[in-house]
Amino acid sequence: MHILIDGYNYLHAIRNVGNLDAAGFERERDKLVQRFATYRYYRPNDITVVFDGTESLNLYRGREDHQGIKVVFSAQGENADRVIMEKAEPGNLVVTADREIIEHVLANGAETIPPLEFDQRVAMAAMMDGGEKDDDYDDRPTTTKKKGNPRRKSKKERRKNRFLDKL
Repeated sequence: MHILIDGYNYLHAIRNVGNLDAAGFERERDKLVQRFATYRYYRPNDITVVFDGTESLNLYRGREDHQGIKVVFSAQGENADRVIMEKAEPGNLVVTADREIIEHVLANGAETIPPLEFDQRVAMAAMMDGGEKDDDYDDRPTTTKKKGNPRRKSKKERRKNRFLDKL
């Protein structure tokens, strides 16, 4: 499966990045890409994160690759929404909360998921597959001690008593 992510839309949905300067945005963007790289380690899907580059001086789209995550910056005068709509194909998953993108993508056969829901899945994948396990996880002692009421009669004895009560 190919996952297309609206980068800044995702950042604004999961973090309060409204008042960051350019260096702060870059740090948050790098953290986000690293988070997706960790997710990709546990769930090997193709992931493309698209960021707006409308204010940049690049006349063409910029592409980078960080640990298997494709990072695309839109060209000058082009927004990330247009790039995502161009790249979305049937069978792709698009992560965005932008209504225009959602409508276009669904009409073309791809699926969508909101950023918060996808972020929960990213966190869950890391936890379930051992990303945040305790170091002592395998060293925990196992026990065969039974739990429950120790005074309760065994199933065999209870069945016998039910039978005898009917007599």
